[in-house]
Amino acid sequence: MHSYQYAIAAIISNMANVAAHGGKVKHIAGSDLFSVKLKFHDPDGEIYFLSIARDRITISSYNDDGIRKRVETWADGVPALL
Repeated sequence: MHSYQYAIAAIISNMANVAAHGGKVKHIAGSDLFSVKLKFHDPDGEIYFLSIARDRITISSYNDDGIRKRVETWADGVPALL
């Protein structure tokens, strides 16, 4: 089982969480959302952010288009992102 699935099972079975929020726990896999935002320090000194979500990758706060091109090249080489 993938660690993401373990985390879902842990949250669903956490009785303190269930008691605090009430209701019935239901996992709707098609509606799962997740994201991560990473802060990068480019070797040229520029700082930029890369956000990865289930359906998109966003680059922000960059000036050098070379950064965008390097991120695109990297993302194209990661099979899980295709």
